[in-house]
Amino acid sequence: MWSSFMNLLEGNQPEERRDDSTTSSYAATQWFSSLLGKDDQPKESEESRAIQSKFKSRIDEYAEKKDVSVVVATWNVASAVPRSVKTISSWLNIEEKEADIYVVTLQEIDMTASSLWYEETERGSEWIGMLNSVFKSKSRKNQYICLRVHQLSGLFGAVFIKNKHKEHIANLKSHVQRVGFMGVVGNKGAIAFRFRLYFTWFCFVVAHMTAHVEQLSRRNQDYQDIMQGCRFQGAGPNTPLEHDVCIFGGDLNYRMVKSYEEICDAIDKHDLNYLYRNDQLQLEMKNMGAFWEFKEPAINFLPTYRFETGTEIYDQSEKKRIPSYTDRILYRCDDAVANVNCLEYKCGHTTFISDHKYVTALFEVSARVENREKARKVYDEVCCEYDSNKY
Repeated sequence: MWSSFMNLLEGNQPEERRDDSTTSSYAATQWFSSLLGKDDQPKESEESRAIQSKFKSRIDEYAEKKDVSVVVATWNVASAVPRSVKTISSWLNIEEKEADIYVVTLQEIDMTASSLWYEETERGSEWIGMLNSVFKSKSRKNQYICLRVHQLSGLFGAVFIKNKHKEHIANLKSHVQRVGFMGVVGNKGAIAFRFRLYFTWFCFVVAHMTAHVEQLSRRNQDYQDIMQGCRFQGAGPNTPLEHDVCIFGGDLNYRMVKSYEEICDAIDKHDLNYLYRNDQLQLEMKNMGAFWEFKEPAINFLPTYRFETGTEIYDQSEKKRIPSYTDRILYRCDDAVANVNCLEYKCGHTTFISDHKYVTALFEVSARVENREKARKVYDEVCCEYDSNKY
């Protein structure tokens, strides 16, 4: 029985039928039927849930905490390319602190008509080249590797991690989800990355969702389509919300519910409370229209869109697009397994190449590193206790 359990910890269990459960904290779940040797045993049986719950409640006895720093950075570049890698370094904040994990997402890297039908373009290769030059710079104190990179038309996502963690990574998977016209066009969509680092499951979802203030319901549907469509095959969690830590970022395109004049007046007064109260996303989170499972760090910067390119001046055109917090980073975690603390949530208001400003978040995640002997002892005790109470 213990060997089956350890196979799960290593991520080596065979693929099985899966239900649509969105239960989180997956590091000690979905193993009950293999332990019993009953292939037809439902994964989420009463016995399974009881043992999972008890085993997880004692995690402090067999898994120590380990702090992991994570930077998530999003930027809608409107087809522009920085003239210098120093701009990228500033965006990633890598000169000040070399984090353990970097999740980088760009939107609108390629806005040509042909890019809508292709997942990869030359512009994506150009960006990965620039990112590699940042992460492989001789000035780095740590060596980094690129775990995985994906492009979906204008959406780009990449994950970099310190080389010293490489041997502790398992079950690396990714998923691309289109939510453009008829679910086929790639102008809008998401890229999801997941892996197990030590004893903690991480999932990062980067997205570009439907634009325009009046398309609120479509944005909410984009979110539902992304979360329902993202499925990871093989060992480990099946959906983003099953992971111990899930961070979602990108150009989510939520707008303001007040007029251009009212929002500009609040910006002039630097009234962040007024701006946040009238933000579509926080209202939808509160009303469970979308993203209600997530939290967002406190916003202490002005709206990130829409600027006159090359300036800090909001849209002055006839359209007068309402300044909005379109670019966001949100997170959720299973508190029983991992804690997430946002140390910094900032906007690059001094970068002028796009009509959007970049957004960067620095998280400290209290992950878990298991002690195998202690885990076996606790596991045996949980099983014995369950059997004695059952019979």
